[in-house]
Amino acid sequence: MNGKYCGFYTLGPLNGCDCIAEGEGNFLYMNGYSRTAMTPSDLPPWFVRVEIGGRDGFVPAAGAVSILYRPSFSDPLSLFRYDILYVSYHTVMSEEAGSVTGADLVIHGAWIIPFVHAVRKYSPDCDTAEAGELLRKKARWLSDQLL
Repeated sequence: MNGKYCGFYTLGPLNGCDCIAEGEGNFLYMNGYSRTAMTPSDLPPWFVRVEIGGRDGFVPAAGAVSILYRPSFSDPLSLFRYDILYVSYHTVMSEEAGSVTGADLVIHGAWIIPFVHAVRKYSPDCDTAEAGELLRKKARWLSDQLL
């Protein structure tokens, strides 16, 4: 991954301020705090749109070492809302007694599917087979529950 990009970017600061000064609405905030001169169109294609701290943000799919997808099968009307994707950029994660260790990033909900697709494309060494199978299982379960 190119060294000029940081861990993640948000559209607006994560400092609790919901107001964005006029003219700053499209600029990215590095790691959610430092305003940059970049806009979303300046990011390379391996940055994927997700929600970070209640704001639209962008995280890299390139460089992912491992992902763990944990779907929720509790409420079909919630679709993917309560699903969780754990992402590590440094180590293979482990899970013990329902607790995941080694995660650098946690993605919830509908943002999971495009992120997994981007990881397949931009992190070819990252094993996405289990996540892909669980996503297909979730889709079948939703189809059975809702149709």
